[in-house]
Amino acid sequence: RRAELQYQNDYGLYELDYMNLNENENYRLLLSGGLGYIDGTGFLSRPIRDSFAKVKVDDLEGVGVSNYGNVVTRTNAKGEAIVPVVQSFHDNKIGIENDDIPIDYNIPDLSMHINPPYRSGSVVRFGVQKVQSFLGTVYALSDGKTVPVEYSIMRITANGQVIEGLVGKGGEFYFENAPAGTFPAKIFYAGMGHDFKITIPESKEVMVNLGELSFELPVKPPAMELAAKEKPLESLPSPPPLPSGVSEIKEEEIAEVKAEATPPLAPPAALETEGAAEPEEFPAGVTTVLKRTIYFKFNSDMPAKESTGALEDLSGVIATVPDLRARIHGYTDDTGPVEYNKRLGMKRADFIRRHLAGAGVKEEQISETVSFGENDPVCDAMTKECRKKNRRVEVILFLE
Repeated sequence: RRAELQYQNDYGLYELDYMNLNENENYRLLLSGGLGYIDGTGFLSRPIRDSFAKVKVDDLEGVGVSNYGNVVTRTNAKGEAIVPVVQSFHDNKIGIENDDIPIDYNIPDLSMHINPPYRSGSVVRFGVQKVQSFLGTVYALSDGKTVPVEYSIMRITANGQVIEGLVGKGGEFYFENAPAGTFPAKIFYAGMGHDFKITIPESKEVMVNLGELSFELPVKPPAMELAAKEKPLESLPSPPPLPSGVSEIKEEEIAEVKAEATPPLAPPAALETEGAAEPEEFPAGVTTVLKRTIYFKFNSDMPAKESTGALEDLSGVIATVPDLRARIHGYTDDTGPVEYNKRLGMKRADFIRRHLAGAGVKEEQISETVSFGENDPVCDAMTKECRKKNRRVEVILFLE
């Protein structure tokens, strides 16, 4: 007669054997495990017969770690776990369980592949990050009056890192993931940047309301701004390049347009709510065309975070050149009803119009604000990345 009992956990294998042979009873107890060191951490584990991996998931405890879809261990209080059985010279799919990650965390990847050498250790770091949002309202103080700053950009410099946020209607601002402390900040309003201080409190809340912020407007416009308005067009510097991945100026976006009999422009600052099938041609007398593209969040009239640099550049160029004119065209992807997309495209175009007005652009410089909805897409593929490119506002700059 023989009986065998086995048990394993994260730290070892335990076996108990019983054997009865010719009335002779024998008992045997076996303990086996592994001792390892990797990435500054020593650990105990089950026997390591080939390669192994250390998984790091921020500081989150209890997150399931899987190997080829099977949960084999969970992270400890430091957010670390050891996977003791990893095949060398093979692709090993190491993953984490989405349901174990708190909702206020951003998860770039749920799985990674590693291909380690024989009897080696690999470190697998999942870059989950806690998302903390900061909101409030910002006002400009001038001659004893308080005016909300609308449709602008806020930039905070914290510990060498630049954090950008957007300011919407009524001065409501929003940005994410800033450390605690008091830091310099800049907001772009009335055609110039204004410096002030912002204090971020220590908090574990997902959303932190910073209340009302304010800054003083100068009594008179700076001499530099007045001088810039008096400069002839040909003496002005070229606008700075757009950030990588936003809206590059390509050769095909700069074209000489011959004087031909074409339909006239709409009246200044005309707002069309129904949109049109295709953008209109430019009228006779137009000399140059330059296009800027601002991308927007899904189902929203707020620009995407990566477009803040393009917004700043756009308002600076138009405000500095009084003879420059702008057409503002709003677009959407194809995921909503046609009429809804026309309205959403109009909201996006109107956001840009208001932003430019708040940055000092004169009303007569904006020749047209119109929505084309889901018409005239730049990308036809039904993919997430393609639709992201179609959620945009195109601002076409020209000289008459």
